[in-house]
Amino acid sequence: MLRRALLVQVVLLAQAQQTETYVNQRYGFSVAYPKDLLAPQGEPTNGDGQKFKARTGKGELSVWSSHNALDQTIPEAFQSYSKPPFQPTYKVIKPTWYVFSGLDRGNVIYQKGILQGGIFTTIRFEYPQTEKPTWDPLVTKIVNSLRPASGQ
Repeated sequence: MLRRALLVQVVLLAQAQQTETYVNQRYGFSVAYPKDLLAPQGEPTNGDGQKFKARTGKGELSVWSSHNALDQTIPEAFQSYSKPPFQPTYKVIKPTWYVFSGLDRGNVIYQKGILQGGIFTTIRFEYPQTEKPTWDPLVTKIVNSLRPASGQ
């Protein structure tokens, strides 16, 4: 059983090398994602981003931008997303970005928000803790491909 699970993970990681880039027309941000693992769900009517669902399993990736209409600081934005009962086990807050991760009801949550030119660009992963071996190696790769909105 363990051998089969490892084989499935190796196959999924190999497939993940085939990426596609989502470019948001409204805000101009982009992110590369493994097209064989994640299926785009379509943009909402306001065109602020995209949700991707795992083709196998229950993982999700969401990426979006929004104007900083409330003039939030990075710590304020961090606090708005990391409300109890969720308690991050990892967090970093810098002048222009934040990141946190932790467990919430058996799901891994990883989120990074970047403030640039008055626009927040946010990327969020949510997947069952049982799918960590599949998603953990991909999170870093996908987050590193994110090119935030530049603002105007």
